[in-house]
Amino acid sequence: MTGRPIHLATEDAIAQLILDRPDKRNALSLAMWQAIPELVATAAAAPEVKVLIVRGASAAAFSAGADIAEFAQSVRLRQGLVPADVV
Repeated sequence: MTGRPIHLATEDAIAQLILDRPDKRNALSLAMWQAIPELVATAAAAPEVKVLIVRGASAAAFSAGADIAEFAQSVRLRQGLVPADVV
């Protein structure tokens, strides 16, 4: 684990977009979703990269999808159901 929930690793012609959030089975948080375009652009700009693989950091899970718990929390915050200082 790199300490970053999503990162790019490149070796020769292969770039890997790695989801590394094992405690949430690599569920994508908003910050991870927002990081994807820049990471993909970085891989696309590297002339040696010919392929991009998206994978989980471990064999336990690729991705559980979106982090619904985070999404629900942000909805409650926007609706004023949760005070901002609690989040």
